[in-house]
Parts: sequence; C-alpha cells; structure tokens
Amino acid sequence: MRQIRPAIIIVGLIVITLLAYLRVIDLDFVNYDDPGYVSSNRMVSHGLTWNGIKWAFSTQDQGNWHPLTWLSLMFDVSLFGGVYSAAEHSINLLFHLGSVLLLYWILRRTTSHDWPSAMVAALFAVHPLHVESVAWASERKDVLSAFLGLLTMAAYVEYARRPSLLRYLLVFAGLALGLMAKPMLVTLPIVFLLMDFWPLGRVVGGRWSVVGGGQKSEVRGRRSGAGRRQDESRVKSAQSPIPGFGSPPQSLVSLLLEKLPLLALSVISSIVTYYVQRGAGAMKFSEFVPFDIRMANVVCSSVVYLRKLFWPIDLAVMYPLYARPTLSAIAFSVMLLLAISALVVWAAARGRSYLAVGWLWYVGMMVPVIGLIQVGGQGMADRYMYLPAIGL
Repeated sequence: MRQIRPAIIIVGLIVITLLAYLRVIDLDFVNYDDPGYVSSNRMVSHGLTWNGIKWAFSTQDQGNWHPLTWLSLMFDVSLFGGVYSAAEHSINLLFHLGSVLLLYWILRRTTSHDWPSAMVAALFAVHPLHVESVAWASERKDVLSAFLGLLTMAAYVEYARRPSLLRYLLVFAGLALGLMAKPMLVTLPIVFLLMDFWPLGRVVGGRWSVVGGGQKSEVRGRRSGAGRRQDESRVKSAQSPIPGFGSPPQSLVSLLLEKLPLLALSVISSIVTYYVQRGAGAMKFSEFVPFDIRMANVVCSSVVYLRKLFWPIDLAVMYPLYARPTLSAIAFSVMLLLAISALVVWAAARGRSYLAVGWLWYVGMMVPVIGLIQVGGQGMADRYMYLPAIGL
C-alpha cells in the first residue's frame, strides 16, 4: 500500500483540481485586462510569428516586461487556430494542475511525508484565493510563472541532492524563464536559502541545522580541541534527513555565495521591471500615494491576507487603495506581525525550523507586491497570494 500511496494521492489531486476548476472552460473573457492581454490584442491574435516574438521581447504593453507570457498567449492562438476563451482558460488550468503536482512532489521529495505534502498541495489546488489566478485569462503570467518557479524549485532540490554545474545551470535557466513570465519570482533565491535550513538541512554551524533524522547540530565556534573535532566529525558522518540527500552541510556564507548568480538575475529583472513600469506610467501611483499611507497599507494588508487565507470571505476583483487605515488597525497589525515573527523564531530555536521557514517564505515572496512601491490603484489582490500562501 505504501508503494502505491503516491500514485493514489496524485490521482486524488488531479480529480479535486479538475472538479474545482473544470467549469472555467465555459467562461468568456472579461472586460478587465483581457482585451489588452488577449481578446483585443492585435499582436497576440496573429499567433506565434517572428514579428510577434520580437514584439514580445521589446514591448512595454500592459506596463510589464514578460515576454514568455506573451509568447505563451500567442502559442495558444496558433495551437487552437484563433482567440478562444476556452483555450486560454484550459491552458491556465493545465499550468495550475502542473503546479499542484510539482508542489506535492517537492514536499514529498524533501520531507518523505506523503499526507502532509498532499494536504498542502490540495489546499493550494482548491483555495478560493487562487481562483483569480486560474480563472482569469489575463493571469496567464501568474500560473505560468508559478509553474516555472516550482519547476525551478524541483531542479534546486535535485541540485541539493547532488550538486553539479549542469544541475545549477538548470536552476539558473529555470529562474530566468520564470522571471520572463512574471517578475514575482525575484525573491525565489531567498526561498532556496530558506529551504537550505529546512527541509534540505544544508546549513551547518547554526541552531537551525538539521542532520540525522531531525537532530540539531550545534557546532559552536567557541568549542575547541577534541570537543569541536568530535562535533564536526559527527556532523560530517550524519545522514541527511532526506533519502538520497547525502551532500555534507555547508556554511551559511558558502550557501549565500552559491545564490549570487541567481540573485543577480533577480536584480536585473527588478531593474528592467522598474523602468518598464515607469515608462508605461504604472509608477505614477507612488507619486500620488504618500509613503506613510503605503507603509500603513503594507502592515494592514499583510494581516488581511492572513485572515483571507484562513477564513476566505469578502473576496473581490479589486481592493482599492483609497484611504489611510485607522491607528488602531495599524497598531493591531504591527503587534500581530511582530508576535508571529517572535513566536516562529522562538520555535525555530527549539527545533521547529519549518515554522520560521514557512513564515519567512510568506513574508519574502510578498515583498515584490506588498505595495512598498505602489503600482496600480489596488491596495492588495488575491492573485498576489498564489505562491506566498504555500509558506503558510
């Protein structure tokens, strides 16, 4: 039974995802972004052509630089012989389904736990916050970038299992492609670093190091002589908690250096995105919205996202940023965020590293869209939680 359990779970994930979303095939385009992205976009409607490919890599249309998203939409037109809402929605659903299965594989591969991994993947599959990303043709960039991001994460897991130049190049190429679908993935290298703590257990010399079935390794710099040599020997000989992950733990500095090429990609993508959005006029909201209101919205919306994740009501297509939150709301949000942060750090110091990793996953992946630099008139958006929700 244990051998066929993953296959049963995979079938179950496919079934619940299709049951939740199969009706999107019958949906039409909407008059919110869909005309600009698909239904009335002249370049997309011509399908995949050389002129279209050149346009995809040079245009600032819709205030973003995401050539892979444009190419994907053009490919749909060429594949199905025209601009059809059923085609666009079907491909969105397939990308979402692929992400569900990838997420289950990554979690099971790195933790060796079937049912917790299945539960996270199932919540990702059918959570109401994700409807906007899947059922809206214009959000091809969301489901495509998430699929490529999780595919890159899977490649990173294999790289961590057995590091090599080829495996690293696959991670690098995956991140580059994901960023060309949507720059939301700029903090993915930071997520990889968090995964080095847990569940990959690649960090040595800190209280979060995980080796040998979840035992903490605390090789202290202040210990000397035989005691330190004995500790170091124990760390080197310990088995990784992940089957097949036998590479020895490394220092935090070496793991940071390992991420530098990936971080360089993220920086380049951020710079390109900034200038494209500024050139398209999407940055004008930062000029009109005072910094203190933006900061108030950052802390308050971070808490609202938590509430909508655990109690998904009052979901909307648009949450306008139009007023300063009350002082009581700001104070409550700040105290709650600080309390959660303190709690997960305290728990991590006592061996529950996954709590801090999950929380920092959420916080880190929200940074590009939390509103520090205001793009558009929204205070928040359901689609922004597509990947950050995984951490929680």
